[in-house]
Amino acid sequence: MKKIFASILILAMVLSITACNSTTTPPANSNATSTDQSQGTVGSVYPKMTIEMAVNNSGSPDEACLNKFAELIKERSGGSITCVMYAGTLGSETEIMEQIRANTIHMV
Repeated sequence: MKKIFASILILAMVLSITACNSTTTPPANSNATSTDQSQGTVGSVYPKMTIEMAVNNSGSPDEACLNKFAELIKERSGGSITCVMYAGTLGSETEIMEQIRANTIHMV
């Protein structure tokens, strides 16, 4: 049950991030200036940050899901947001939840 809930939560976060994508492209027949074109660049609105993620078991489907999430975040933020994965190294599920509450890691 917890894995299903975690997978749904990850999917919701990915969808919300992709829905907030603010890139715009001018119409093909417009006479846009170079300043208009540079405003919609990917990654220009994201500050540099690192998201620390953890999973309880190395090699689990949860790890594969978070790796794909990290790949999409890095790609869509233009490299401004990076993710660090800790797989099976931060302790039990309870210990990982305690680390989230303490703001040591950001996602599980």
